Amino acid sequence: MQALDANKTLADLWTLFDGLKDMPLMAIRGEHSNILSSRTFHEMQHRHPGLHAVTASGQGHAPILHSEPLRGEISDFIETIS
Repeated sequence: MQALDANKTLADLWTLFDGLKDMPLMAIRGEHSNILSSRTFHEMQHRHPGLHAVTASGQGHAPILHSEPLRGEISDFIETIS
């Protein structure tokens, strides 16, 4: 983190994300996240039509994954790709 320069443009990570389009992928965003914006989350869904996108209601960043209904969503996704 010390090497980051806030005055420089960050690398374009969309190229790396686009490389995942042929892979099963699940993304979970906390409804009140201040890290992963809803705009970015929607762009992820647009770029990866097969993305299993889940919003954790009432949660921030990072969502609590072992709570319901997220635990069920994660289990279902794993079963789907197995």
